[in-house]
Amino acid sequence: MERIAVPKTLFIDSTPDIDAVWKRVHGPKDIPVTVNMGPVDEKDVPGKAAGYDTVMSGTTPPTCSARSRRLPTSRCSRPTTSP
Repeated sequence: MERIAVPKTLFIDSTPDIDAVWKRVHGPKDIPVTVNMGPVDEKDVPGKAAGYDTVMSGTTPPTCSARSRRLPTSRCSRPTTSP
């Protein structure tokens, strides 16, 4: 049987509302995801993202891939909003 590498994933800024939904939809067969509760200050994102392959953000800008940790924070993508 071939082993498949699973990306180390972080949900950087869950809230109680998001966490309740997350616990209902994220199942035991899904990839493991570390969930960090609460907002994260923009300056702390690179440190929190260190060591992760993928970082999901619900409310904290910027949304950064952990691969971006080698890049300046300004290279992280910011969520866009529609007018």
